[in-house]
Amino acid sequence: MFVRELIWGAFAEQAAPPRRGAPLELRAEGWPEYFRGLARGCEGVLVTVEVVGECERLDRRHVRKRRLRTIGYRPQEDVLELAVDGCTSGGAQRYFIPAPRRIQFHQAGAGAELHVYDARGTRSLIRLFNLPSSLAGLPRRR
Repeated sequence: MFVRELIWGAFAEQAAPPRRGAPLELRAEGWPEYFRGLARGCEGVLVTVEVVGECERLDRRHVRKRRLRTIGYRPQEDVLELAVDGCTSGGAQRYFIPAPRRIQFHQAGAGAELHVYDARGTRSLIRLFNLPSSLAGLPRRR
C-alpha cells in the first residue's frame, strides 16, 4: 500500500521540515516513482487541469472536476501524462505536459496542487481533490 512516507524521496532536500502549506519541490529523478504511487492511490480522486498564463486571476467557472484515471511521468519521452474521465461515457480525456522542468507540491486541505513548469516557462496547475488520507498532507521524512 502506498503511503506518504514512501514519497518523501521524491522531494528535494529541505534544510528544515517545511511548514504546513509551504510548497515542496519534487526532485526530477523522483518524478516517476512519485507519480506511480499517486496513480496507484487515485481511486476516487478528482482532478482539474489548468494552464496558468501571465494573469494569475483565473476564471474557474468553467473548470470541471473529473475523475483521475491515471497520472505518470515518462522520462524517455520527457512528458507528464494525465488521463481523466471524458465527456462521453467510458471515454477518457488525456493531458500531456511536455518537457516539465520543475514541479512543486502544495498541500490544500484534503487535496493537493501540483504546479508544473515546462521548458517554455508555461505553468500548468493540477488540482487533486478527495485524496485518500495516505496521500493527503505533507510527506514525512523516513
